[in-house]
Amino acid sequence: MRAAAGALAAMALVLVPVGAAGAATPSPEPTGPREGTYIVFSGAATRVDTDDDGVQRPKDPQEVTITISCTADGECESSGWPWSYDGERLPYDGSSGSWTLPQSGDWCDSQTNHRVRTMTIASVSATTLVGSEELPGSGWIDCSGTQTYVFGIRFDFTLDYVEGEPCVLDAVICPPIEAPGPTAAGGRDATTAATRTVSSPSVLSRLAVPEQTLSLQQCALAAVLAVILALLMGFPTKLLSSVSDTLGERVAGWWRRIRPAPTPPPADATEEAGATIRVASRFRGWLPAALGVLAAALISAFVDPAFGFDGASARTFASIAIGFAVDIVLGWFVLIWVVGRLHPQATAAFEFRPLTLLVVGATVVFTRVSGFEPGIVFGLVAGVAFGTAIATAAAKARLALITLGWALGIGLLAWIGYALLADAGDGLGILFLRETLAALTSAGIAALPLALLPVRGLTGHQLFGWNRWVWGGAYATGLLAFFLVLMPMPGSWAEVHVSLVAWIAMYAIYAAVALGLWLAVTRPWARVPADRAAS
Repeated sequence: MRAAAGALAAMALVLVPVGAAGAATPSPEPTGPREGTYIVFSGAATRVDTDDDGVQRPKDPQEVTITISCTADGECESSGWPWSYDGERLPYDGSSGSWTLPQSGDWCDSQTNHRVRTMTIASVSATTLVGSEELPGSGWIDCSGTQTYVFGIRFDFTLDYVEGEPCVLDAVICPPIEAPGPTAAGGRDATTAATRTVSSPSVLSRLAVPEQTLSLQQCALAAVLAVILALLMGFPTKLLSSVSDTLGERVAGWWRRIRPAPTPPPADATEEAGATIRVASRFRGWLPAALGVLAAALISAFVDPAFGFDGASARTFASIAIGFAVDIVLGWFVLIWVVGRLHPQATAAFEFRPLTLLVVGATVVFTRVSGFEPGIVFGLVAGVAFGTAIATAAAKARLALITLGWALGIGLLAWIGYALLADAGDGLGILFLRETLAALTSAGIAALPLALLPVRGLTGHQLFGWNRWVWGGAYATGLLAFFLVLMPMPGSWAEVHVSLVAWIAMYAIYAAVALGLWLAVTRPWARVPADRAAS
């Protein structure tokens, strides 16, 4: 209970600014008249200008939103290209290709001059649109004695799916849609429920790829944020943990007075029981732990707003369940193998902590309220205990680092695999594999900022108590991975509506509340020094 309460209390302070940044980029308004007639992709386009000598001049990236919409089967168009004019749309015939628009109007009249442009869709799938737009240069233009230089311009972009139905990519309108009616089960609109198929991408498909997040600017920003948050969160959260421990000890003392502890068995009986456990029940508690992880996967599946009773939702649940199995369950046995090599006498037992399911539910609620994508999933609802064989603080800290290292490593590998499948097509098998890798990435990385909180019952408590410098480095590393992999940061900071002053004030309030509770509960001024008490 202390672990769940402490994690829930601190989670809001860790993730509120993340949610603000994640919800910062506004979703483009669909141009199609209704669901099933459009699909939208959005992202940043790089721009390079070229002069007559071939010298390239990179410009600032430009936000691009391309919409493919259909009014009837085969009658489709695309709009929103980087260099386009009001009301301009290109025919779209359901395949990749290039379209070249000729020069029109007067070069010297900015109102009528439309430059030569070639728009290209290199590839398009249910998750990604890759394209470019090129405008050849014309050198110096004489307009009534005024010399104007016209550069060549090229845009390149890889855009992510935002909303709409993938069937539009075949230049067809999706199956007939019922008129809007009451909300379907699970909170979904009836039109959305009607058009979802087993091959419809879920929120897991919106995970960014490395080329979108690993720019020098974003890496530097993420590193600064990680260090600042590690410094800000450590001390007040430790105070709250101390408050929780103190209150827990008082409750335990009160409970012992009501129900005294039973008489321990004879030493011989204890040794015999221990030997029996090591031989006959090496992996105690595996069934509750496995069911707990499965329950966490089911709860986490609701990060997808469209989750309900359909084929696509079953696929989403399977992706998250497999991600949890690889990240958490396989991680258990890796840890058991390592401990078995270092401490052959250790006995492994699984521990399921039901109250940590509250943390899982809280992350889902936060994801849905904030609009954070692809979603925060937390599956650390069970772990492995090794009894007295692993009793020292250093040994427990090493096990904690192994567990965290496994989660981080497997999450980064899954992220690379997810990126490699970006252009592999949009078939059901590829979609399932890609979303499973996205779920594995989220499971391995999203839990790090929470698991490393120095709250009793969480991994961070063991590291913090053993070596605070090691804890600080691990926490900053977890935050850095979280920011770079899961936090949508491409140029959207200017759109965040929560000012830096508000963030600082929020953390100051958190620290003040933690300090106030610690003073009120522990009352350090009332403690009598040992030498004074002896006299």
